[in-house]
Amino acid sequence: MPSLKSLKSKSRLPEDRPVSCAAASALLYVAIAIFYILVSGRIAAAFAVSLEQLQLIEAIKGVAFVVITGLLFFFISLGWWRKRREQRELLIQSERKAVASMYSATLAHDLNNLLMGLSSLVEAIKEHEQNDPFLSSLRASVEQMIRSLVPFSRRIAATAKNLPQGESVDVHFPGALTPIIDLALKHPDVKFCALSAENTAPVTLTLNAELLEQALLNLIVNAAQAAGPHGVIKVIAAKTDHAVALEVHDSGPGISPEKAEAIFNPGYTTKRDGIGLGLLTVQAFAASCQGRVRVERSPLGGALFRILIPLNPAPAKGAS
Repeated sequence: MPSLKSLKSKSRLPEDRPVSCAAASALLYVAIAIFYILVSGRIAAAFAVSLEQLQLIEAIKGVAFVVITGLLFFFISLGWWRKRREQRELLIQSERKAVASMYSATLAHDLNNLLMGLSSLVEAIKEHEQNDPFLSSLRASVEQMIRSLVPFSRRIAATAKNLPQGESVDVHFPGALTPIIDLALKHPDVKFCALSAENTAPVTLTLNAELLEQALLNLIVNAAQAAGPHGVIKVIAAKTDHAVALEVHDSGPGISPEKAEAIFNPGYTTKRDGIGLGLLTVQAFAASCQGRVRVERSPLGGALFRILIPLNPAPAKGAS
């Protein structure tokens, strides 16, 4: 997904003024059509020597106009759909990188826990070894296993670090929500919804700004698709004693309790053309700031996605 800064730098692009561009395109088409009708009518009247010839020329002229405008519409539509496909592929690529980073970090963490357990086992065997050949052989085997797994654990941890996700910076709430909401309102599924933001006391958090943007945009777009045109969406940043809760409410049908867990599984989707990666991006953001994601029923009647971000996260543990 393109970053917010790159989109801002292109704020004068035609897609940022859809109504004006659509009106200009329609007026241009009307002008061309009127010019064609007037000029071709004069030419037909000049060359026709009878009413039958005039009718034939007018029929050929009308068919030619329909064919030419049909071809023009085909190429315009082809370019638009190709652009939509490219945007979709960029979104999928961005989300896959976030998911790969999240699972690499999780795998490295679990593998480190396993190595710590094996190291403790080696120490325990040493205490009871007492020249026992079996225990000595067992200890040697476990130590060899540890030596084999340590480089693998380091490679996984390095992979998670090297995936491009952006750096953590100081993010100021509620100000950080405004540009994200402005960007979301340009999405075709969101622009007809009533999208608003509510805030409590201001707070500054050190976060991965790119993952924050992706997570909130995914939740807002999902909320808009669930609520439908003219639906209601609210984004709330609420501060408690120990955490900041980022909430996205919608007025859609909501999520049943039996689906609340499944929606976070890779590939799970309820949309016909969905890919099942959007909520994994939300999980990747929550994992990057040691937060967690909850799904509840919103007072608006639909779903409530709440990301809880601790104000004082525990220090990150490096790979051993």
